[in-house]
Parts: sequence; C-alpha cells; structure tokens
Amino acid sequence: GRLEVAATYTSAERLTREIFQSWDPVKLLFGTFVLWVNWFSFNTGSTFGVVGGGVELAAKVAVTTILAAAAGATASMVLSEVQAHSIMVEHLATGILGSLVAITACCSVVTPWESIVIGALGALLSNLASFALERLRIDDPCGAFAVHGAAGAWGVLAVGLFAAPEPCMGIDKRGLFRGGGWVLLGVQALGCVSIIAWSAVTCLSVLGPMAYLSKRFACLGWMSIRPSKATEAIGFDQTEHNIHRTPPSAAADPLVSTHAEDETVHSVAKKRWGTVRKGIKAAASFRTLGKGSAFSGGDASPSRATTQEPRLEVDLVVAGGGDMTGAVSGLA
Repeated sequence: GRLEVAATYTSAERLTREIFQSWDPVKLLFGTFVLWVNWFSFNTGSTFGVVGGGVELAAKVAVTTILAAAAGATASMVLSEVQAHSIMVEHLATGILGSLVAITACCSVVTPWESIVIGALGALLSNLASFALERLRIDDPCGAFAVHGAAGAWGVLAVGLFAAPEPCMGIDKRGLFRGGGWVLLGVQALGCVSIIAWSAVTCLSVLGPMAYLSKRFACLGWMSIRPSKATEAIGFDQTEHNIHRTPPSAAADPLVSTHAEDETVHSVAKKRWGTVRKGIKAAASFRTLGKGSAFSGGDASPSRATTQEPRLEVDLVVAGGGDMTGAVSGLA
C-alpha cells in the first residue's frame, strides 16, 4: 500500500482523473472470487505441514478465512447501501479483498467469532480508505493502498489485540484482549511503522530518479511508469495486447462499445418476442372462433361439416440481422 502511494507521488497526472469504473462487473467479481478461493491455499498452506496438529490448525485457518471474507462482503454491502443507496460491485470487491488481507496475519491465532470482527472491520477500513483517497485527489485506481495498506495494517495490529497461544506454531504470546498487556500490540505497531518506512524509502529512491530522468531526457521516456497520453487514450489492451474493445460492426463509431451493443440487441429481441406473443394470443382467439363453424354449400349438417383453419402470419426480425417468417396456426 505504501508503495502505491509513493508511485502515485512520483508519477505524472493521468489524462483523466475520473474514478475507475469496472467495464465488466461479472469479470471483476469472477477475479475476486478466484482470489478468494486461492486465499485458502495461501493461508492454510502457511502451516507448512499436516503432522503434529497441523491438520487441525489448517482446518481452523480455513474457517477463520472464510468467515472473515463473508463478514467483509456483508459489511461492504451494508456500507454501499448506506453510502450509495445501492450495492456497488466495486465496493463489494474491495471489501472482500480487504477482509482477506486483514485476516491473513492472524488467521491461526484467533477464534472464528474474532475473525468475523476482523474481517468486517477490514472491509470497512478498505472502503473508507478508498473514499478518503478520492476526496484527497490521490490517484489510486486499483485500490492498492485501501486493500493492502489500510486493511493490511489493521490485520497486523489485530494480532496484538486478539492473539492467543498456538502450540502448533510455537506461539506463546497473548494479545491485549487476552490478558497479554501492551507488549505484543507495541511490537506489531512497530512492525507497521518499520514496513511503511522501509517501503517509502525504497520506492522513492528507485521511482524518484526514474521519474526525474524520464522528464529531463526524452530518450529516457521509457523509464516512466506513466504511459504517453496517446497510449492512455487508446488503452493498453490495444497497444500492448492488440485487443480491440469494439467489434468490427462498431469500428466506424469508437464510442459504441460491445456492452452497449449487446444491450441494444437484447432490447430489440425482447420487443420482437413481445410481438410473437401477441400473435400467438391472436391465433388462439381465432381458434376459439373457428370451433363449430361449418361450411359445406348450403348444408350445415355436422356430418358434412368442414372447419376452416385460421392462419396468422407473423414476421420476425432475428437479432442477428436475418428475416424469418413464422406461421402460427390455430387448429380447430
């Protein structure tokens, strides 16, 4: 998180300072859940074995991890509902990742109910930190400081508050809420300060000269971590990966996105289907009227009666651009 702030400080301003909005919320949540699932192997694998009580400890770590993430997701949805009057996907993803970061440091030394508190507070802190950076006009589009900085610091301090002895891990210290006093909390706080200081000095000593040289000498522009204005306007998807965001049919109008076109096709198909339903209802009414109607010259005897078959032609316009004529028949 501190590295992200230092990188922002040494980088030029973006072409636009608009808050990042996910282009595809489904993919954003999919990536979040991929991280969530892999966090189990990350935390449980840190036991380094399944002997000597390692199985029970790994199971405990898995429980505290899932409870913290679930609590973080719930807290994020509540906060989003209060702040934006709707459940924002970005807030939900930030909260889930923030709660997972917060529980990582103490997942093996806290109880399940404590993991719920730690995860919920981690999610709230990550979202509030993101809001604060937006107010301060600090450019952190990926939320690295909010998730890894604010929630990470809370997770480190939570060890000094909730830690209980864990013989399997060789831990015999107690947190403040366990009667261990302020010693462990002080050690954890000192660790946070040390990490922040080391990250700031290291990052500024590397990125500072790079930023200066890239601005001072045009031939060293490649050293800047900020892309050119043209590249930023086009996007890295196209310049670095040759991925075009618009389909060939929308190439003439760069403002038309695939997502908008999909919504248009969906609305057109929905209207056409409504027309088909009306045609089916009309055919059903024709069938009802056609029952019992006999035409056989002047004789209307039932034995020689023939029933006319009403027929309704419905023109359908396929979403893909083709035309299709469907016949809906009402049989007597």
